Amino acid sequence: MKTLSKTRLEYKKEEEEGKALRDEMLTTGENPLLLWRKRHNLSRVDLAVLAGISVGTVEKLEVGYPKTISQKLLLTLHDKAGVPYELAASYILWRNSLAEKAREKATGRG
Repeated sequence: MKTLSKTRLEYKKEEEEGKALRDEMLTTGENPLLLWRKRHNLSRVDLAVLAGISVGTVEKLEVGYPKTISQKLLLTLHDKAGVPYELAASYILWRNSLAEKAREKATGRG
């Protein structure tokens, strides 16, 4: 029973962190993965090593490529580095806002 309670508490903490990241992303316009990495005082290299992915993958995610985070990559980031699942939805919102800003700039509205 102790383990189950701890799991619930950890889930709640992760959910709260995911919501806080979303709120901060909406306020600042910054990439939620970058915000998460900074909150945890990790360099790109640190995150890459923790997650077992390349630094290039971290760099691409932080500049908005690809448009979404694949389920496989999200699971890897979550399981190995502790990145909250909720970050994926925030990333898509952030990425879509980048695309909208680019469209506005291209049409002379931004």
